[in-house]
Amino acid sequence: MNNEKSTTKGKRYDEAYKRAAVEHWVSSGKAAKAVAAELGVNVQSLMQWKQRFGPQPVARNGVRTMEVVEAENQRLRREVESLVRQREILKKTRGIISAPSESVLNG
Repeated sequence: MNNEKSTTKGKRYDEAYKRAAVEHWVSSGKAAKAVAAELGVNVQSLMQWKQRFGPQPVARNGVRTMEVVEAENQRLRREVESLVRQREILKKTRGIISAPSESVLNG
């Protein structure tokens, strides 16, 4: 599984990997240090990923705070933008693949 992208600054992980890492950490009940060592990532990175992709805190009365709702809204907007870009790429790819080649048209 090659989820890292090499750069001069170090390892880069895609969003799906970060979400999976946070989900693993939360569901395992292990300490951040143990999970980070297990995955081979920096513990600070794992903590940042949890802030961004982890479960959102709930207020005492069970109602989410405005800050939580705004953060989720911002995250969802970023996700929608990403999905729209992906869809546009797929549309272009589909158009290229489905276009008849000239050899078919010329017989």
